[in-house]
Amino acid sequence: MVDDTSLTSLPKCCLSVVIPCFNEVERIQQCIDRVLEQPVVGEV
Repeated sequence: MVDDTSLTSLPKCCLSVVIPCFNEVERIQQCIDRVLEQPVVGEV
């Protein structure tokens, strides 16, 4: 069983997102917006 205090001591994770965007001008902004909506994203 895990308590709340042990969760705060976990290291932050690192997430990389690769977005293929060749000929995707119509969809790239929506894709970037959806990535930014995720709680783990710190920068793009």
